Amino acid sequence: VIQIWPVDINEKKSQQIVRDTFLKGVEEIFECISNFRNWKNHRVTEITTFDKNSFLEEYVDALNYFFAALVMMGITPQELFDMYVKKDRVIHSRIDNGY
Repeated sequence: VIQIWPVDINEKKSQQIVRDTFLKGVEEIFECISNFRNWKNHRVTEITTFDKNSFLEEYVDALNYFFAALVMMGITPQELFDMYVKKDRVIHSRIDNGY
C-alpha cells in the first residue's frame, strides 16, 4: 500500500485514520498509567515497587502514535513548537493571575 503524506484531513477516510492513530496513543497512555498501582484511596496495603522501565516503554509507545498522527496531518515540528509556546504563555498567565 502506498500512502501519501500528509493526508487530506478534510476527507472522511483520512480523519478516520488519524483519529484511530490518536486513539492507539490513548490506549498506550492507559497501559502507561496502569503502572501506578498505589493510587486507590481505599487500598490499605501499599505497593512499594514501581516499574519505571515499563512505564517509560508505554509512554514512548504513546508518543510515537501521537507524533505519527501529527506527521500524517502534515504538522511540522516548528508548528508544534510554536503552538506549545503560545499555549504555555496562556497557562502561565492563568497561574499568575489566580485562574
